Amino acid sequence: MKIPMRLLLILLALCSSILAQAPQPPAPQSGSQQRKLPTVYKVQGGDLNGDGKAEVIAWDSETRELTVMDYSSNRPKKITSHLLEQFPALIKVADLDGDRKGELIVGEGLRGYNPKTGPQTDIRLRIYRPLEKDGWNPIEIFRQASERPEGTSLQVIDLDGDKQPEILFAYFAEKYQVDIRIARRVGDSWQIQNLPRVRMGAHVAAGDVLHNKKKMVVVGRPYGEDTTAIGGAFVQDGENRIELPTFRGVSSVALGDVDGDGRTEIVVGDGWHYDYGKVARPRLAVIKYVNGKWDYKLIEDVPEQIRIRNIALVDLDRDGRAEIIAHGERRNSLGGDVRVYQLTPAGWRGMTAAKDVQGFAVGNFTGGRKTELIFSGTEPQLLALDLRRAKWDAQLAEAVETYKVDPNTLIGKLAPRLQAEEWIGGEPLTIERLKGKVVLLDFWATWCKPCIAAFPKMREWHSKYGPRGLVIIGVTNHSSQTSEQVRSLVKKENLPWIVAIDPNDRTQMYYGVSPIPHTFLIDRTGVVRLSHIGGGNLQEVEKQIELLLTQD
Repeated sequence: MKIPMRLLLILLALCSSILAQAPQPPAPQSGSQQRKLPTVYKVQGGDLNGDGKAEVIAWDSETRELTVMDYSSNRPKKITSHLLEQFPALIKVADLDGDRKGELIVGEGLRGYNPKTGPQTDIRLRIYRPLEKDGWNPIEIFRQASERPEGTSLQVIDLDGDKQPEILFAYFAEKYQVDIRIARRVGDSWQIQNLPRVRMGAHVAAGDVLHNKKKMVVVGRPYGEDTTAIGGAFVQDGENRIELPTFRGVSSVALGDVDGDGRTEIVVGDGWHYDYGKVARPRLAVIKYVNGKWDYKLIEDVPEQIRIRNIALVDLDRDGRAEIIAHGERRNSLGGDVRVYQLTPAGWRGMTAAKDVQGFAVGNFTGGRKTELIFSGTEPQLLALDLRRAKWDAQLAEAVETYKVDPNTLIGKLAPRLQAEEWIGGEPLTIERLKGKVVLLDFWATWCKPCIAAFPKMREWHSKYGPRGLVIIGVTNHSSQTSEQVRSLVKKENLPWIVAIDPNDRTQMYYGVSPIPHTFLIDRTGVVRLSHIGGGNLQEVEKQIELLLTQD
């Protein structure tokens, strides 16, 4: 039987650990292979038939089928499927009517914008009962026209304490404007309550964040009131907003008790910035209301990601404290890394559960006594946990300072420092050690054709001007490439100069690099004299090299 979506099942043990071994991203395609549009995967889990085991609900953009699968035998068995007309941005399983069987709630629309002309797609919220007869005939509880019919958040929660769950959801009503709604069952129908519209308020969750036995909606947004305004988060209190202390834009929000004191904390994916190529950071943080004030604590500035797209709080070891499962996003990728965090007496610890996957779901899928994770976007693989072998990271990544730099403002100033974790072809270098030399910094990548096309000319400069005091340093990062790929290309091209790899993009940020290739010339006193973007007009760069070499 063909399963329409590739899934990875990883078992999580009761005492909160995850196996150190993690699925790796697929090998990149060679340039000779025809590039096809990448497949989008969605995955969710929940108990649809009330037997205590969670079914897997999966969708992919190739088949467009929403498929329900049983994993109780540790192998995927297709139960039923349904061809969806539109993109299911939101998928959730929850028991809405108290019969202990979960309903499948799907927010359907587009992954982006409606065309300017032609047929238009509405945003729709539908309820399915796929394991019942005619269960794929949905109950549509909400439908709205929108130029950007894309769902952004979905939570099922009892907001008013009547032991009847409400559905809190958000979607783009316009290009940048997000509408937040509450769907409440009244008899056999659903009534929709409108909350205030929020520009880019895409990430919403509700809980008792003020510890006053009143559930309130928390809104996170990556941007503020215009395209360059920094985002943040706030608690919606009627028509008023209670601003929360965040670092920059917020890309995800989850609420729960992560320290075991019985009170709700706010966990945010913080650090987004409109200039994500240089400044955005994936900062996982906890915000708590303590003695009338908000307390913000950074857990980790997650390496090699540009933001945290999704957070789940699950008590994996049943100790009364929820572990944090955070799904990041890699640059130029549909996927990102999934990391798990646990609070211990010594502080937070974390580890990577999966690399470069498009999503995850949590549940008891095999019917055992363990909580399990399903990851989408990788080949099927089953990994059982051995807690004695579980390995947490030695330490969590610290905060990385980020800011935006105009490279032209560096001219005539002392060159920013060089920071890298790997140096190929030589020992680590600093601007201070290089004084007395003319330095050419070449910012490049393995996938950048103009960068590679410039190598012959730079090789010529290395041979011609090296004896006179020119030092060439290549600088690159982990954007859509790995250290192994960089080392392979350096070896293939037989580059005679040192190459520095900075996976955290610090040197790129200091020099304001974007796009590439980008070349800087630094004189013998350590002052920046030239910033050159692109692979053309290299004659001008060579003229500056000759000029700087003649100066003392």
